[in-house]
Amino acid sequence: MLFTRKKRDQKTWNAVSRAALMGTNMVASTIVGGVVGFYLDKWLGTQPWMFLFWLIMGIIQGFRSVYLESMKIQRADSQPVYGEPEGSEKPAADGKTGSDGKPEGGGKPDV
Repeated sequence: MLFTRKKRDQKTWNAVSRAALMGTNMVASTIVGGVVGFYLDKWLGTQPWMFLFWLIMGIIQGFRSVYLESMKIQRADSQPVYGEPEGSEKPAADGKTGSDGKPEGGGKPDV
């Protein structure tokens, strides 16, 4: 059909939207910090100290939001995806697999 989306396309657009969100958060928090500092400087007569302080705080918040969003993406990528074809299991730590493609030893550690 024309309007159906494949799972792959949805995953791609989800990644694009998260990347756009990270950029938007970085820019918005920097601008908000600068504007708050500018008006506090104007009100209190402390040029340029409030502006610099709040601008730096906005930049720090922007980096923090980018970091937290990237951690969410990393956690989502490490989650198992249901509906993957069989035989897509990861090999054992030593790389040995049995005839069925699963790690030897039932995945139990050697003691």
